[in-house]
Amino acid sequence: MDKETAKEIIRENRYPSGYDIQDYLSDNKDTVLSLEDGTELLDDFDLWKEHSDLELEKIMDRNYWSSAGGYQIKHKNNIMVRELYQRLREYFNNLPEPTEEEKQFIRELNAGYFPITSVHRDDLEGKGFDVKKISDDDMQNLTEKMANDYYEQLFWPSMEIIAGEILGFPKVKTKDIICPKCNSENIRYDIHESRFHCDKCSQAWDDKLYVLVEFPGDSTPFEEEGTGYPAWESGDNGALYVSEEDYIRHTGKSPERDKCYRAVCWPDSQKYMGTKGCDPIQDENGIRDFGTSAYWVPMLLTEETAGRRMDKKKAPVCPECGSTDIDILSDEGVAVCNGCHLEWPYVED
Repeated sequence: MDKETAKEIIRENRYPSGYDIQDYLSDNKDTVLSLEDGTELLDDFDLWKEHSDLELEKIMDRNYWSSAGGYQIKHKNNIMVRELYQRLREYFNNLPEPTEEEKQFIRELNAGYFPITSVHRDDLEGKGFDVKKISDDDMQNLTEKMANDYYEQLFWPSMEIIAGEILGFPKVKTKDIICPKCNSENIRYDIHESRFHCDKCSQAWDDKLYVLVEFPGDSTPFEEEGTGYPAWESGDNGALYVSEEDYIRHTGKSPERDKCYRAVCWPDSQKYMGTKGCDPIQDENGIRDFGTSAYWVPMLLTEETAGRRMDKKKAPVCPECGSTDIDILSDEGVAVCNGCHLEWPYVED
């Protein structure tokens, strides 16, 4: 059974969150591929969900006893590692004339990562292990396996519970956002895709993507609502650029890719000036929202430009699973594997 078929069967019969579907398919990829019957798939999903919920309950119980004072662990090594990391960052950030190698190290130190914990021989000795017979290579191997185990089992639910329920960190505000296709409020935002997803009907949309609609048939409902931006360079002087969300709301479907545009602001717009198919933003509302010297640029052209940049570089390989399906988050200096979801510091050449 392929991944998309399994996703639809689970969504239609169990109404899970998007995260549950994603985690289940990631954890049970080989099992899903071997299944042919929808009933077997749902039984397997139910067992996985039951186990997953039990793990969440364990975390919540542990956090409760911690907050009640009955379960507190203060690990001096954790504090030392975090303080050491901070001192290294401060030291290198204050170097007056860093070398190229030091600049690279500074970029990695400031890539936005924060260490959680560490393991020491003292930890093993406290549990009865003979640390005199354990080498540094053995310790490194233990560290990697413990990190992988934590990442695969408790990292995500633990982070979400502590960040959301205990520390009260804010989330992307999707409460007031409804699906433009089915009006569901069960919406999540994927930071890697920069897209909203409806967990009820599977519709996805980009709130920074616009669609060129022609006059009069396609643009009339938007013109009546007063939404959209005029397309000055279009042969059809009644054409409009409307948000993908508004387009889906009126048509009930996603737009064709060759009709999609992005508003590229200055100074990034310089590379598109004079390019065929790129439309300068000159109306009052457009200048107010995107600034002067901004351009409407076909999405396919922006993707082509990004593709040319990537062609010049050696494609990164995931150090965990070996996948080359990698997203590069240049602003954060991070590479993200779409296979195993590992993130690591990455600086483009």
